[in-house]
Amino acid sequence: MAFGIMSLIELASGAILLLEAPGGSARRPPAAGRAEGPMWVVGIALALLSAYILVTAIYGLAGHQGSESSPVGIGISVVAVIVVPYLTVRKHRIASWIQSEALEGDAASNLTCPYIAGTVLVGLVVNALFHSGWAESLAALLFLFWLVRETCEVFGEARRAM
Repeated sequence: MAFGIMSLIELASGAILLLEAPGGSARRPPAAGRAEGPMWVVGIALALLSAYILVTAIYGLAGHQGSESSPVGIGISVVAVIVVPYLTVRKHRIASWIQSEALEGDAASNLTCPYIAGTVLVGLVVNALFHSGWAESLAALLFLFWLVRETCEVFGEARRAM
């Protein structure tokens, strides 16, 4: 469920950014002065993600939901920690090459994915080793310090672009 909601937020953000990209929508031409639009979309997506992580972490720490470790979950997290940064760098390069601020914003949004996967990985490994259902929730709360700071930075960039 948690991964599904985070994926839904990411898909919505990506779809909106795609429409903001040059040639992204056949219904309207790109408007001048829309450079800040993608940054607002990324900021809102990150804020929604922060709120979601906060609520689920508190819910997990309150004892209502403990995560379970599995070799598959650990494996997927390891792959995400390794592969997603490479894909994000490639997306940045393509965005620079085609001069797309929308794609650049989407790549910036993707930077959170390996951190989330790393947080999940730490929680899953600690849960597997010590059979504690709270480790992933605690790791998520610690991750929020970084994510909220990044979210504020993105909103600051969007305001400066106006």
